[in-house]
Amino acid sequence: FQGYNPAFTYAKDGTLFVEDQVSFDNGEHFTPYVFWENLLKTLRENNRGIKKDVKITDIEAINNTSQQVILELDIGSPRKVKMYTADRGQTWTLLRL
Repeated sequence: FQGYNPAFTYAKDGTLFVEDQVSFDNGEHFTPYVFWENLLKTLRENNRGIKKDVKITDIEAINNTSQQVILELDIGSPRKVKMYTADRGQTWTLLRL
């Protein structure tokens, strides 16, 4: 990751989140956990105009498990948005700020 600072976090259960990928084996293997089509659909349904490429700027594991995650996203508007999933990225909810 030289010259690049990806958003990442560890959950207490040992799960590692890096950008839109998750590892359950200490970073040996990664798989996607963000189903982008679902996340972008939720943003559009909540009238959040996407003005540039969506970038994950922060990740927070809730209750220190891999099930619940909050993502902070830069979508090109003045304020970043936060999205919440309770099912490892299958569905997303826009959090009101």
